[in-house]
Amino acid sequence: MPLNDSFLWAAACLLLLSLFHFALQRKLHDQRTVTLYAMMCCSLLITVCGLILTVSLRKQAASHPVAQAAALGAYLAQFSMPYLLLEITAFTCRHITSPLLRTARLLWCVGNLLILSNPWTGIISAPQADGLIHVSACYELFVGTIAFWYMVDCVYILYYSKEMRNRQANALIEAAAIMLVGLLLQNVLRLQLFTGFAASLAIIVLYFSMQSRFAYIDFATHIFNADYFNYWLWERLAKKKSTYIVAVYLTELERIRSVYGTDRELSELIAQKLWKITPKHWVFRVRTNKYALCTDNETDCRFLLKYLQQIFSDEFAVCGRSIRCPAVLTVVEHAEKGFENVDECLNYTASLLRQGSHQIDVQVIEDTPLRRADYAAEKQVEQYLPQALEQNLFEIRYQPIYSLKERRYVGVEALSRLQHPKLGWINPELFIRLAMRNGQIFQLMPMQLHRICRFLQTNPGIQQALQTVKMNLSPAELVRKGYCENLIAIIRSYNIPTEKFQFEITESTATEYTPELEQCIQTLRQAGISLCLDDFGSGYANLSSILRLPFSVIKMDRSLLQSVCDGGDAAIFYHSMVDTLHAMGYQIVSEGVETAEEATLLTEWQVDMIQGYYYAKPQTKEELLELLSLQNGKK
Repeated sequence: MPLNDSFLWAAACLLLLSLFHFALQRKLHDQRTVTLYAMMCCSLLITVCGLILTVSLRKQAASHPVAQAAALGAYLAQFSMPYLLLEITAFTCRHITSPLLRTARLLWCVGNLLILSNPWTGIISAPQADGLIHVSACYELFVGTIAFWYMVDCVYILYYSKEMRNRQANALIEAAAIMLVGLLLQNVLRLQLFTGFAASLAIIVLYFSMQSRFAYIDFATHIFNADYFNYWLWERLAKKKSTYIVAVYLTELERIRSVYGTDRELSELIAQKLWKITPKHWVFRVRTNKYALCTDNETDCRFLLKYLQQIFSDEFAVCGRSIRCPAVLTVVEHAEKGFENVDECLNYTASLLRQGSHQIDVQVIEDTPLRRADYAAEKQVEQYLPQALEQNLFEIRYQPIYSLKERRYVGVEALSRLQHPKLGWINPELFIRLAMRNGQIFQLMPMQLHRICRFLQTNPGIQQALQTVKMNLSPAELVRKGYCENLIAIIRSYNIPTEKFQFEITESTATEYTPELEQCIQTLRQAGISLCLDDFGSGYANLSSILRLPFSVIKMDRSLLQSVCDGGDAAIFYHSMVDTLHAMGYQIVSEGVETAEEATLLTEWQVDMIQGYYYAKPQTKEELLELLSLQNGKK
């Protein structure tokens, strides 16, 4: 068999196999997928036309209409390949309005018009009386143009490689290089029709590296993954296509994993149900416990929301168990109109889901103009944070902690505060969350610790009056290498006893016990800094979590105080927890005390300390000095 036939038959087999697998796998009709389909078809066209030309030339029948059509098809497909590769690259880099792409599209159209004129003008080649095809003087220009665009592809890919994942950039540069080498081998070394084989190799590289099921399918649930969602949503927003997002947040999946160990099976079952009910299968798993279902019209969106409420109202049968899986649902309508980019849309959706309760089976958070306004304000705060950090604009408020036994204030909790020039005082939970998300918390907390230490250093009476100063530490801070050592060094640099400080750790942190967390806590304990478990009873921790870590103080969450004054189960539970924790050797701080009735009950139950507005609101340093001065005066 001639050499040309060997390459072409091999190319045809490879391309047909790739097309077969690509056609069967789950995928969406995004621009990158459609373009890869077009490249596969062009490659197959080059191969089929090459086989027809080989047979025609062998029979010296190049003037036959079929042979001429095959030559024309091969020229069109070869000329289209570098443009299609450039289009895939531009969409991978998210350059939907790239000037280079617009220029390439115009030149591609002009070039195709010239190629289509070849049967009449012979601008590239023409059949001769000897039955063979003879190339014209412009053939070298045709080949050179294709080679030039492949080199443009390579430069474009290399220049914007940082905007892609490594595997994507590598696959694109390899595909461009293979096509360029194939073109050179065909025209310099006269390996005729070798570009068909090179095209098949390039397609295989692109398919397996970028568009195979391994690249965008979530292995645990077999639906589309977060990477694919980010790209697909970007394309929808960029093209201003109508997009409705129904987001699902499985609030208790982590608890189900720890209790039943069936979270993977449950996730797969839920994903199957979501896949079946979504009209166009626009279903994505964006996080371990979060899903996104998308549609392009309000009718389907409302149908999905109603059906989801039914699904999560019922129990799931998993591994012989009936498991209830609470969920928060939200809808983002016309995402293409309200958001400039994917990150804004996803952050807004996440902000809606955060408003849901962990204690309700199914809760729907509506997308309203007020919530969008709140999110716009959140963006302003996020943009203001770098300036606030650079100019040290944060402040400290000290909320006194009252000892029921000693009948005096024995400690304070240091609380960060920030005032925006337009929005006024910002909710601390908001700017702390934003600082944690953007990695700014590692700059904020040491800066605040310096401010607290300066206050204590310049007011020695405060150190004598107060037993402890409490500060909150986030999970990210506790596991950051060298961070705790830095905090200790700051305290010691002001010659303040480290024993004066007590770091508060939330329940969620206590449940995520890791070697890094253990090492940080040991470092703090060795320095004499005690630990307080914050928000106990808010829904995460249990007694086994407490026993793991060397806490000396337990803060009862304010939510537990609801209805305690009415007696009944709430009061019995609170009282029994106080007795249990006392028996285990812990001091108890009741948080959120706002009424005299609550304070009286807690006194009867022998709670150690109280923190709340009933005794004192968060104070400025001047107000705190005055409060402690009055306390000393009463003595």
